[in-house]
Amino acid sequence: MAATTKKTTSGNTKTEEKFDVVLKAKGVAVLQLIKEVKEIMNLSIGDAKSIVDNPPAVIVSGVSKTTAVRMSKKLEDTGAKVAILATKNTTTVKKTTSKDVLAKLKEKFDEVYDDNGVYSVKSNGKWGFADANGVVKIKPCFTGIDEEWIEDIITTWGPGGVGFVNKKLEEIAKPQFGGATPFQNGISAVKQKSSGKWGVIDKNGKTVVPFVFDSLERLHNGKYEVKIGPLTLISK
Repeated sequence: MAATTKKTTSGNTKTEEKFDVVLKAKGVAVLQLIKEVKEIMNLSIGDAKSIVDNPPAVIVSGVSKTTAVRMSKKLEDTGAKVAILATKNTTTVKKTTSKDVLAKLKEKFDEVYDDNGVYSVKSNGKWGFADANGVVKIKPCFTGIDEEWIEDIITTWGPGGVGFVNKKLEEIAKPQFGGATPFQNGISAVKQKSSGKWGVIDKNGKTVVPFVFDSLERLHNGKYEVKIGPLTLISK
């Protein structure tokens, strides 16, 4: 539906059109274009770069003609190709679907997997993650990732060891552990490489049980069997 405002003058009603600024193609000054998109859309540099690299893209929507012209000039000054479209006609700009995102990502990466709107992407033997819009949130840097998300967390591997990423695509623990169990009830048992001891972390990567155990094994009933020297204990 068109975004409009109604003004009444001398009993007459006038409809004021709203406009979208659409980036059609980037120009020569790509870095400057990324900075302008970042400022206009209030994005991170990484997200702005992803938008610049994947035209066409709506930069602003539903603004006045004056604002649209002003915004488009900023982009055009970088050499970019820009279009101003009436908002009521924005159906001419193709709405991005998950199929479109998947297709775009497959053009860039060697392998892509869709995990309900979170994309695992592989390039040059390394894995990373992109969000539902195809914006790469974590560049390929992991030597391996698990096949499934458990409690919205996936296990990652890197030169430093084992780590975790959540479905918000936040790296809650960088690859650093010598071993780890999948998350269950919000916690995971992990092995500290430096000491060889086991402890427990939560979904924020915070240590909730210190690294003092020689071994730590989750039992079928959800309890843990832990060993400290010659002692074997069962958690409550």
